Amino acid sequence: MNISSVIVWFKEGCQQNIRQELAQIQGVECHQEEAGKMIVTIQGENVSDEVKALRCIESLNGVISAEMVYSYSEEIQTQKNQIEGYAYESLNDTKKAEQLRYGGSVSIQLEEALKK
Repeated sequence: MNISSVIVWFKEGCQQNIRQELAQIQGVECHQEEAGKMIVTIQGENVSDEVKALRCIESLNGVISAEMVYSYSEEIQTQKNQIEGYAYESLNDTKKAEQLRYGGSVSIQLEEALKK
């Protein structure tokens, strides 16, 4: 599941019509309105669904601009959590310092190779 926030700028006098049309787009919900702009969320199964909804919003009569401000993806969050879990496990490993291999310097790797 993905969710994104979008700021929609629109022409004066189009607010009610745009709000009604937004309600017809699957996964789109309007949360806040001010003169000339709205904050909208898009919820979709994947990025493709979100982009499709954003293109629909952009095409509405009276919309000046629709800009995605924030996007959250469960798939990306799951991958991030796996990486963070691995990093945590690595930091809490009980290996002796001599057993750790540092890979950030070519000169250290060359020294190790020359010792062999």
